[in-house]
Amino acid sequence: MEVNKVLELQIAYAAAAAVPIIRAREAAVFSRVIQERNPKIVLELGTAIGYSAIFIASVAPDAEIYTIEISHDMAEKAREYFAMAEPEIRDRIHLLEGDAGEILADWSRDRLIDVAFLDAAKGQYPDYWRKLQPVLSDKAVVLADDVLYHGYVDGPYKDKVPRRQRTIAKRLREYIQLITEDPSYETGIYREGDGLAVSRKL
Repeated sequence: MEVNKVLELQIAYAAAAAVPIIRAREAAVFSRVIQERNPKIVLELGTAIGYSAIFIASVAPDAEIYTIEISHDMAEKAREYFAMAEPEIRDRIHLLEGDAGEILADWSRDRLIDVAFLDAAKGQYPDYWRKLQPVLSDKAVVLADDVLYHGYVDGPYKDKVPRRQRTIAKRLREYIQLITEDPSYETGIYREGDGLAVSRKL
């Protein structure tokens, strides 16, 4: 099936099942950042239904996309959509089931990552960032979704964080500090939606 038709099916499913996927404005940023890097290896943490993996494959024709999902049910749904896509898309997507932090810790330095997309457990972003550093290529870019987290991190509700969300908000503030203070990177945060951070290696 043509890739745009698969993406349309995923958008419809995500809306009906309340599954978060990248928004239209984020997709535009993705497209621009990924194309300027022309990646060979992309790593996504948090597959969900596989929308962003298919989207990335469609705008990065030379890339192998590795995507990690901890939920078996989500992984199975993603596999359904991957199977629908054209061979030139689906054959370049590799789904890894398991804990993103554990898989990252064992990532081979023979397979350096050009683009990393963080969209898994928000409270683990600082840990993901640290584990990524040894396995990123010299031209790498790291994108992280939802870094403003409903306005609780840096927004209208930063002083009104519900108790159950405080650890996540604290870890995301730590992540933002890590990426903005690292002299090896140039970082910008797109504030639309829940915030998309883009960190480019200098």
